[in-house]
Amino acid sequence: MTTYLTSFIVSFIFVCIATPILIKIGLRFGFVDQVNQRKIHRGAIPRIGGIGISLGTLLPIFLLCFFVHSGVVIKTPNNMFLYFGGGLAISLLGLVDDIKGVNAKIKLLFQIVIAFFATQHGALIESLPMPWGDRKSVV
Repeated sequence: MTTYLTSFIVSFIFVCIATPILIKIGLRFGFVDQVNQRKIHRGAIPRIGGIGISLGTLLPIFLLCFFVHSGVVIKTPNNMFLYFGGGLAISLLGLVDDIKGVNAKIKLLFQIVIAFFATQHGALIESLPMPWGDRKSVV
């Protein structure tokens, strides 16, 4: 249980630090959602918050890989690359979508290609550790 709490705290602190920085970057470089007739916000809203969320999710998972009793099992460095590479690829797609806009069908196709690539190269989640100590089999 301590491992999960520590992971949450690391993620929370990282996102709390990264969010104001990303807001400033978004405003400075114009990565903002402008007000129009379809929007309910009153000013320019930065659209790059997904970067903080993505990194805030990947950071504790990455750190858990080095903690022996975490329940996170990465069998080979290749699997580590597949999980993080796939996560980063999906996050980059989200970033491009936020900045330029991407057709929903193109996004779905991109996600299917990433999932297919990962499974063809051995990515497999056999079970998930639960905070209460049990393991949930997904196979």
